[in-house]
Amino acid sequence: MANRKVTKDVSDSQIASAVLASFPLNKLDRIVEAHATDKDKVKVTGSNLIPMRIGDNWFLIDTDTNVTLPADLDDYVADVVIEDGAGTWTPSTNVLFSNDAGQVKLHIEDAFATGLLAYKDFAAQDWSATGKRAISFLITSSVNLAAGVLSIVYDEDSGCVSTSESLVIGALKANVQTRVIMSMTAASAARDAVISVGLNAVTDPGHIDVWIDDIKITTLESAVNYYVYACDSTGTLVFKISKASTFPSGFDATSSRKIGGFHTLCRDVGTISGHTLTTYTTGSILPASIWDLKHRPRSQPEGMAWVSTINKWVDIYLTSGTGASTASADGATISDTRTWLDFADDYAAVGKRFLDDLEFQAAAAGSNEETNILGSADPVTTGRHLDTAYRRMISNFGLEDCCGAMFQWLRDQSYQCNPDGTVTAAALTFAVVHTDSPEGAVIYLKQGANGVYYLASDLATDADKYIGPTNYKVPIKYEADPSTGAIGQVYFDDDGTAPARLLCNIATITKDAFIPTNNPSYFLQIKHDASAATNGVALYYDNVTHHQLECNNANNVDANLDLALNSQAWAYYDLPGSKGSLYKQGTYGDVKLLAGGLWNASSRCGSRCRSAAIFRWYTTTNVGGRALADAL
Repeated sequence: MANRKVTKDVSDSQIASAVLASFPLNKLDRIVEAHATDKDKVKVTGSNLIPMRIGDNWFLIDTDTNVTLPADLDDYVADVVIEDGAGTWTPSTNVLFSNDAGQVKLHIEDAFATGLLAYKDFAAQDWSATGKRAISFLITSSVNLAAGVLSIVYDEDSGCVSTSESLVIGALKANVQTRVIMSMTAASAARDAVISVGLNAVTDPGHIDVWIDDIKITTLESAVNYYVYACDSTGTLVFKISKASTFPSGFDATSSRKIGGFHTLCRDVGTISGHTLTTYTTGSILPASIWDLKHRPRSQPEGMAWVSTINKWVDIYLTSGTGASTASADGATISDTRTWLDFADDYAAVGKRFLDDLEFQAAAAGSNEETNILGSADPVTTGRHLDTAYRRMISNFGLEDCCGAMFQWLRDQSYQCNPDGTVTAAALTFAVVHTDSPEGAVIYLKQGANGVYYLASDLATDADKYIGPTNYKVPIKYEADPSTGAIGQVYFDDDGTAPARLLCNIATITKDAFIPTNNPSYFLQIKHDASAATNGVALYYDNVTHHQLECNNANNVDANLDLALNSQAWAYYDLPGSKGSLYKQGTYGDVKLLAGGLWNASSRCGSRCRSAAIFRWYTTTNVGGRALADAL
């Protein structure tokens, strides 16, 4: 058979029964997949024996069939070539025109500033007709150009004097020819009799050369979600591609069946060594975006790509929109200044979720590493970006702006401790013994090279000792000359309030010092007192006779020290949205990971870049999101 309609003869019934029984079991068999070599084709894999019901009829797809862009588009019309590189253009003052190696060359002098560089007139053409959707061209600059410096314009008047539409061109890497495809959005009445096309300088490009070629009006568009349909053409099975999500032009719901779809690349990838998409051009079919009835995400598949290494579908673009309108789309305004909680609601509304730490690293593989977006500023809109090295910001799976554009929320949960200065007595006491003649050596407060405070004394046994209650010990380090380099001598204040009964003139910071115990929750507090020697009495450690802390206490009685607990109060925090509270410790207590890096963070950006300092109710312009859906 060859993609034929199944009739009721015995052989077809037997074949159909066998195929229908086995088809659901072969879960890894694809219906639509990427063509092995052609970036403008997908293959309907009839070799997998696909039973297909269209309306009231059954078909058996048993022959591999290529479906091609743009030839199999439901409204395809042949490209209308406006410029093939040999045409004559009229340049503006301080711009020189020539034909150079099959391209139109414009040499722009220093004296030129902004405005129309050059134009070409031609006989009137209707660019509003069905199938004429986009303008496509090749362009090269002799220097690196930022996005928005140049634009392509067209007009229904000679010389582009009134401009029907100006389409801004993205950043260009020096001496690299780039295919640009931009959808036309001007009203039909403004492009049904176009007679001129031109190149415009939005900002001063400087003294450069620009080459432009192969300007054409085309059906094919970039960054578009296309659908693949199996259609019953009076008993013959045919395949069509369409932008329509319901049915293709020329067919209806009873004569067509949506079997898959794909997304087209928003911009040339360029040459990137080792990248899976190297040399892919604008409008090419993005291989990882191809989905079908068996191979697809649980959510709607538009604007998503399959990350094979984790078997998950991930949004191609940073999140735009909110709620049920949450989307992954090229050129859309990035959703930011939203809490993690808001994004969680957005993703739930469209059947998606956050990526986790591992998933982000896998999905972002192949992206620019340790660079940020060209211009080091808020990208504002999604897709098509270059980094500061003029490399495309795209992963091996076709995901845009993973690294160096803005941080993206992850679903991973962590915790942060934010000491607020609150100190309480831990009720973990140990003795300071009163004696008229303390034995041993006085104790000093010192600070190590690592910044940690410690106690030191000229201990008689030349060995470190430990003080404190059972299981909570603080060392006293032996030093032959502890006064050298010391912050000050330590004194005991019998009138002080626990845990701040040890005093020292800590002139280096004029704040209290905390010496850690072997339990990180508890410390020995040394209170800063500029008059420590007056307000307290010298503290000794006797490690010869009694092995204890001693002092000549003014009250003539033994006393106690207590450890300090840097206590962070636990309390409920009323989360935004009036939907409940978070029971947390301290000021924040909560962490949700961020990934990718900021637009100006340079070498800190990358697929492994993370921030573990932000809480779920935080909002800012440099934090957005990207969603994931499980495979069906």
